[in-house]
Amino acid sequence: MDPLRDEEAGLPAARGGTARQRSSIPSFLFISFMLFMLTSHNGDEFLARHHYQDALWSLEYQLGNHSAWRNGTSEEFSVPDRDAASGVLVEDFGIQGKILDPHQASYYSNVTGSIHGSSHFYNITPSTLVDNATAPWKSDARAYMAAANETEIVERIGTWNWTASDKVQLSVVEKLPTHANGTMISDTIALVHGRIELTDANANEDLRLEFEGVHFIRNGSLYGLAEPAGRHIHIRLFPSHY
Repeated sequence: MDPLRDEEAGLPAARGGTARQRSSIPSFLFISFMLFMLTSHNGDEFLARHHYQDALWSLEYQLGNHSAWRNGTSEEFSVPDRDAASGVLVEDFGIQGKILDPHQASYYSNVTGSIHGSSHFYNITPSTLVDNATAPWKSDARAYMAAANETEIVERIGTWNWTASDKVQLSVVEKLPTHANGTMISDTIALVHGRIELTDANANEDLRLEFEGVHFIRNGSLYGLAEPAGRHIHIRLFPSHY
């Protein structure tokens, strides 16, 4: 029997032959590679898991905070007082729909999907109101912006040209609010979340914002807050009017 063949097969050497010890370097390299793959944090799966963990932590915090407020065990949670000036200003802009006769017409009861439409922006900063003397809503806008810090507003607004966007696209998901046991809380109002996309045709640029809001089913109106991606929108900061 060939001693070399016995060594390659991992069998004891023939009588009179000398057994050669295998090198541990290949095994060490293989184990190191496996450990690297298991502990690497650069893969798409890890990034996705990390993103969902952050989102879950935020939702758990909001739920716990709200539950503590309802049970009277937390002094940190507070619901902002209703601002009467904001309600008047919304009515001035005429964005609230009217209640329809269900025998004649109706609004969509669920707006999940993609929504396209025209957009119009109102600049209600104090400096702009000075030059806009003909606006019928000027006094109401001034009352709403009385305590606003315009310097901070300018810093936060960025460089996006809002007047260049006349079209808007919303991709939203709607869900009726339910109790913990699954029973419906109301069939006249629904929670909506998704994304808003604005386009500047002149600069060929897009602006994408995360959206959280409510859908008033009876009058077909959508109200919400929009923030850049990554910022958590607290729906309790949304002023209630109806």
